[in-house]
Amino acid sequence: MAEGSNDETPLCSYRDVNVRSVIRTVNAASIKDALKIGIVIVGPERIGITPDEVEARSLRAGGATALLAADVDTNTIQLLGRWKSDAMIRYLHVAASYSITQHARVMLQRGSTSFRPGTLVPMY
Repeated sequence: MAEGSNDETPLCSYRDVNVRSVIRTVNAASIKDALKIGIVIVGPERIGITPDEVEARSLRAGGATALLAADVDTNTIQLLGRWKSDAMIRYLHVAASYSITQHARVMLQRGSTSFRPGTLVPMY
């Protein structure tokens, strides 16, 4: 246990580097501020978004999308995101078309596929 903390200190706490006696808690506002600073440092033109377009909750959708793009099972994504319903599907709509296209391509490349006899499906 860190100095100055106790059993009630949240795991998302840290000691302020400027005022050592102060323990701060990470919250949505501090995450949003850090993301905005990161965008300014890297350059909005390099990553395609401006500081005004980012929120802390963007991480949840972005993380779910990245996991889906890495072919992680949707049940696993739901567990990791602590979704109790199928609400995560809203977060995955952007990546869904990419994922579907990739899976369709894999299905077609695994053998000779046709929709009707004598008609082969073109490979792209």
